[in-house]
Amino acid sequence: MSAPCLTYKGTCELLSDQETKDWLLSNRAKRLHSSDKQAQRALARLNHTPNRRVLKFNPVKKQPSTAV
Repeated sequence: MSAPCLTYKGTCELLSDQETKDWLLSNRAKRLHSSDKQAQRALARLNHTPNRRVLKFNPVKKQPSTAV
């Protein structure tokens, strides 16, 4: 039995600027702890590491397929 899948092809950018990392970590914390500001700050602080990088995927092609 096969399950439906979706494959994306595209390019990827490696981002390391502080503005992008702050934006991503802040938004991620808000999604996970929407009603708890203290938990948001703790999660963002916990995930803030010196070597943190962000992968930005730019899709070019979407292709439905089935897994075997």
